Amino acid sequence: MALLDCCHQKQNKAEQIGHPPPLLVEQPKRPSESIDPFRNAVVDLLPVQGDTLIALKHLGLVLTTDAGKHWQDISTRLPPIAQLAIDHHHTLWGLDWSPGTHRGDPYSRLSYSTDFGKSWVEAQDFDPQTFFPVAFYSKQGHPIQVVTEDDKVFQLQDRIGKEWSFIRSIAGMDMRQDTLATASYFANGRFKALKTGQLFAHTAKGWQPVAMVKMLKELHDVCSCQGRIYVTGRKQSGDPTLYVLQIANGRLQDSIQTTEDYLALRCDSQSRLWLFGNRGIWQKGKHVLHKQY
Repeated sequence: MALLDCCHQKQNKAEQIGHPPPLLVEQPKRPSESIDPFRNAVVDLLPVQGDTLIALKHLGLVLTTDAGKHWQDISTRLPPIAQLAIDHHHTLWGLDWSPGTHRGDPYSRLSYSTDFGKSWVEAQDFDPQTFFPVAFYSKQGHPIQVVTEDDKVFQLQDRIGKEWSFIRSIAGMDMRQDTLATASYFANGRFKALKTGQLFAHTAKGWQPVAMVKMLKELHDVCSCQGRIYVTGRKQSGDPTLYVLQIANGRLQDSIQTTEDYLALRCDSQSRLWLFGNRGIWQKGKHVLHKQY
């Protein structure tokens, strides 16, 4: 089974993960957090190409072209966006959706920018009864694909978000928001974790087991990078320690501990692993996380 980087390497069988000696993450000084502890909160992180990444914050977009050494503001005026993607025309796309709550009806909305995020066009407000995208499914720099709530993959056929064509259904997946669900999905539906601890990756042959992650009862994210699988999560809900696990061939190779409340994962085109959450952005080094924003 071939797994592609960013949310993939050959795994043959699932093996239970043990408990290696923990390694603590470096905690940088944060003098500004006494004023605003979530000033650097990042909603999504988009590795564009090489050393270029775009970070989506609550208050706008920031850009780095030197792998996090320096950052600059792109825009502070955005439509509602929860996820970012970039296509083969270098157009940025933003997706926002909600399954519906007591405060509002379900919705899925798409926006795009042709000037690298400086200005945006709200392209489409979809009808949840007929077409309900919940995540981007395409690789960066490729034609935009989305996965819908009923587990179908569609590809964009125009450059303004109006025309879509059906690509395929993903068997054995249920992206609906259900409190009774027995599985959780990560990397936009490319990984599936069961409550029993089994972790599966979706391949051309269907869902293939890649590991057992029994030590973590609360998973935050899963991603493939450098031919390894990375997992973030906690041993149980409310545990102050968050773990970053590195898995290869079904076995645990590394474990880093941090007190961050949440960390999501991205892999860039140079197979570097990035993590982001409510207090900024990190890059994984050898046994340590380096603060980059």
